Amino acid sequence: MRFTFAVVAAGLVSVCVGVFLWLGLPATLIVAGVVFVAGGLLIDLESE
Repeated sequence: MRFTFAVVAAGLVSVCVGVFLWLGLPATLIVAGVVFVAGGLLIDLESE
């Protein structure tokens, strides 16, 4: 669980950096928001 979370977090950070370099800050904030919500839902599902 912890290892999976670390891998997912590292992947999300690299995705956010890539989006930032490609599209700029506004798109990065939108993607980060979506990712944050999706990540929260996944964590809720795993913790049950």
